[in-house]
Amino acid sequence: MGLLMRESAKARKHEGTKARKHEGTKARRREGAKGRRGELIRAFVLSCLRAFAPSRFRAFTLAEAIIAIVIIMVCFGLSTMIYINILRSDNRVERSKAFMETKRNAIQTNTDSRYFDEEILTDSLRIRKTIEAYQNDPVLKILTIEAFNEKGKKLSSYKQIILSK
Repeated sequence: MGLLMRESAKARKHEGTKARKHEGTKARRREGAKGRRGELIRAFVLSCLRAFAPSRFRAFTLAEAIIAIVIIMVCFGLSTMIYINILRSDNRVERSKAFMETKRNAIQTNTDSRYFDEEILTDSLRIRKTIEAYQNDPVLKILTIEAFNEKGKKLSSYKQIILSK
């Protein structure tokens, strides 16, 4: 019985050592694979860099650099001129001025109770104010204020229902 116990203890010890060795081998294989994979990636990147980047760069002459700068400046100048022309052709400033003028006239009409038709000329705007009956109601009126530019194009319009006294 003693001999059998010794042999089984040896067998258990041997199995444990075998298992540990096996685990160590797996870990080493994983580390080796990672190392090889890293080396392969590094080699691939270096070969790509060598293929796309020439070993010797060709320098620009001063004349080529000046010509490139002149071409860029001409393109920039042309694009700036086009942008300014687009801004000038757009009548945003004129429309916002007309909008402010119609609002100001509406407020002034309501505060002064000036409920009659009239036409006002300002710098470059013609403002037309009209008062009409609202659905044949004797008390309610529609205040309409429209702003036109020098060419007669309508730039802004304002309508409000008012209670006339």
